Amino acid sequence: SVESFCIGNHLLDNMAACEEYHDSLIATTITVVAATTACLAVVFILLGRFGLARYLSYMPTSVTEAFLACVGYKVFKYALRFCLMEARQFIPAACIGV
Repeated sequence: SVESFCIGNHLLDNMAACEEYHDSLIATTITVVAATTACLAVVFILLGRFGLARYLSYMPTSVTEAFLACVGYKVFKYALRFCLMEARQFIPAACIGV
């Protein structure tokens, strides 16, 4: 299963492979975040340059709020999975809004 990959006994038995996997995962994540940030910057520049930002006001606020609520829920859900549901990790973060 994905949840047991590179943790516990699997990590101990395959230390070198897991370190290589984590290094490549970090590199891939940083590259994808940088690329999508650059693409979003280009989109915003084009929206401003051609005066298309006024059309964004036609988006109903309920749709925008629902989208942001869904994103927040998924971030919270996966943060809990990431910290393995340990209260000592996620309760302090939740209290300060991280």
